[in-house]
Amino acid sequence: MNEKERNELAKQYVPLVKKIVNQFSKKCALDYDEIESFAWEGFTIAMNTYDPEKSKMTFTSFAGYGIRNAILSGISSTQSTIAVSYYIRKKMNETGGVVPTTVS
Repeated sequence: MNEKERNELAKQYVPLVKKIVNQFSKKCALDYDEIESFAWEGFTIAMNTYDPEKSKMTFTSFAGYGIRNAILSGISSTQSTIAVSYYIRKKMNETGGVVPTTVS
């Protein structure tokens, strides 16, 4: 596959990449652009390794799996990621970003 064909394929899959990035950006403290860069790395790996003769998956499924895997790997490699529960995020939204805490 030449560079032009690779670029055309990437253009076709922009909506898939954006959809997966949006799913992760809502649950992660990392910057959207950083998650998107992990996603494109995963897409590139999927594009380079997909073999339709050996795989039972469609390219879309294979690429989605590769994108998610790359994002998770990227997130786990960063030290600044903190998981915030739904309850805490809801309280932060209600209070303008401040979470009331009690000190005992």
